Amino acid sequence: MLDLGCGSGRLFRPLLDGGAASVVGLDGSPALLERARARIARDPVLGAAADSGRLEIGEGDVRTVARRDRFDLVVLAGVIAHLSGPEDALRALTR
Repeated sequence: MLDLGCGSGRLFRPLLDGGAASVVGLDGSPALLERARARIARDPVLGAAADSGRLEIGEGDVRTVARRDRFDLVVLAGVIAHLSGPEDALRALTR
């Protein structure tokens, strides 16, 4: 599962608890990714998932994501409203 615009990682636990085999979270904000790292450090389930490679986070622009791996599901929760317009939304959705 790919969580584009993962922010502080608020969906990581529900996604894993809901059966996701693995979660990759990407966000363009270093400050929000730091909050996600803190969330992972506080939560034993998230920490174990990160330690085992089932949870990965990284910095990236949702409009230009270029990963070779495939995902069964991509989540963009609350992301589209933060983009600059329909062109940016289409870039994000087609990546």
